[in-house]
Amino acid sequence: MGIPEFNDRKLRLIMMLAMLVVILAGIKAAADIVVPFLLAVFLAIVLNPLVLLLERFRVPRALGVTLLVIAIVVLLLTLVGMLGASLNEFARSLHSIGA
Repeated sequence: MGIPEFNDRKLRLIMMLAMLVVILAGIKAAADIVVPFLLAVFLAIVLNPLVLLLERFRVPRALGVTLLVIAIVVLLLTLVGMLGASLNEFARSLHSIGA
């Protein structure tokens, strides 16, 4: 049994797979930082047209962003409240059916 010889193609494949493993491990380790950052980037891209619209009505950019963030929070809290009420009513109806 001799020492296996690696040609350039095999070595390159092994190195690529090793780099892929390291990159995926790094992304998994940084998920607590990356996910909120990507959410912030997504919201900035989606809300930018609305901020520009508010700027056309002479609303300062900082105030426009603040108003939109408050509106989103209120909307999400309303949706969570409606979902909670629906789930509560569903649980009561299940209890009355006897399931």
